[in-house]
Amino acid sequence: MRTRLVPSSASYDVFVPSLPVIGLRLLDGRVGSSLLMQLLATTDDVVVELGYPQGQRRYLSYLLRIAEWVATPWDSQIYPGVTDMAFGSTDVGGPIPFTPSLVDISRLAPSMLAGMWTAASDELRRSTPTARYYSEKLVGDIDLLLSSTISLKVIDLVRDPRDVFCSIRAFTGGRSGFGRRDDQTDDEFLERGLLPRR
Repeated sequence: MRTRLVPSSASYDVFVPSLPVIGLRLLDGRVGSSLLMQLLATTDDVVVELGYPQGQRRYLSYLLRIAEWVATPWDSQIYPGVTDMAFGSTDVGGPIPFTPSLVDISRLAPSMLAGMWTAASDELRRSTPTARYYSEKLVGDIDLLLSSTISLKVIDLVRDPRDVFCSIRAFTGGRSGFGRRDDQTDDEFLERGLLPRR
C-alpha cells in the first residue's frame, strides 16, 4: 500500500512549476541507495522511474548533462563546430559551437536547466498526478544544479568502509567491480582501492 508524505489538504496544495527534487548523492558504491530509492518510491508523493536499480533512470541528471555542455566554453580542437552541429549527424552534441558574444554561458546554463526541468516536471506530473517530489541518484555537476532555481534537497549517502567492502564482495563474488580488479586480493583491494578513497 502506498502512502502520502504529507496530509492532503488545501494548505499543502500550492502548485509549484517544477517538482522539488530529493537527490541522492553517492559518495561511494554499495551505500544502500537502491534501498532508499525503493523506500521513497513507496509513497504517492514521490515520483521515481521504476526499474532495477531504482533511481538510476535519471531524468534530471540527463538534463544536467545537457546544461553542462551549455556551460562549457567551446574549443574547436575538441568539439564540433557550427557546420557539423547544424548539418552533421543528428547524434552530435556539445557546447554552443562558437564563442558566444551575446550570452553569458555561466548564466544561461542554470537558467536553461531550470526551464528544461519545468518541462520534465509537467510530463512527470502527467504520468503521476499525485507527485509532489521527484527523486533520483544524482550524477553530474552539483554546483551547476545548485545554481539553478530547482528546489533541491541532497542526501549524501555514506556507509562504514568495512560494510561497503563486505557488500561489494558479496555483490561481485570477489570479481572485478566497484574499483576492484580481477587480479587483486581482498587485502590489495582494501589497501589500494577502497580505503584510500576515504
